[in-house]
Amino acid sequence: KEQPRRILGSFLLAPLAVVPLVVYPYAKRFTDYPHAVLALAQAVAPIGAWIAVTGHWSWSAVILGVGVGLWIGGFDLVYACQDTESDREQGVGSFPARWGNAAALTTARVVHAVVFGLFAWFGAREGFGAIWYGGLVLTAVAFVYQHAIVSPTDLSRVNRSFFTSNGFVGLALGADIDRAIAHRRRRRCARPGAPVTHAPHMAVPSRPHARTPWVVGVSAASGTPFAKAVLLGLLHAGHPVDLVVSRAARLTLLDET
Repeated sequence: KEQPRRILGSFLLAPLAVVPLVVYPYAKRFTDYPHAVLALAQAVAPIGAWIAVTGHWSWSAVILGVGVGLWIGGFDLVYACQDTESDREQGVGSFPARWGNAAALTTARVVHAVVFGLFAWFGAREGFGAIWYGGLVLTAVAFVYQHAIVSPTDLSRVNRSFFTSNGFVGLALGADIDRAIAHRRRRRCARPGAPVTHAPHMAVPSRPHARTPWVVGVSAASGTPFAKAVLLGLLHAGHPVDLVVSRAARLTLLDET
């Protein structure tokens, strides 16, 4: 009974996730803040995945989702600085085109500071220990690095900031949360007389050392080099990967990478 309910609930909520995904490619035509639409589109992914896996709502999922959305929206502000002049010439909107590259980079730094706080809050709510916060330290270093290597007058290293650094952040956080959940479960099971049960609001593997494959979806966009970096990192680390690639993404991957 539980599985059909999860499937039905995910199906009924799917339109909420689809709307920002459909709107985002056209956002520059009607707003100066398409990065906010992108952030919303990305934020619903962790929340939707959480509901699909656990079958119920959780504020921890919201905190994680908002953190992920702001993280991606923040580095999209940096990436968009490359197109400031062309956006103005074409008459389409973006934050850098409206307010300038200096304001965009400053805003991105503030947004990523908020992201770090949200990830720390998420770890505290979920009872994660030193493993999670150690990973957050690495994330903070990556954030500082990616903002230090770009400036309003020098965008030559945007790709390193956008793709390489954030690819590292994604891998670090993904591996970190995997290890933190496994560690928390082992700690709970080790308590004298503690029943072997799932956490009340987060799904965990049924076996302590069970590993499920990462699922990487590539739809076709400017992020194909990032997708390549993520895939190679996971494979080199020995993680199993299920790859979902659209026809357009396959052509883009072949062309750009």
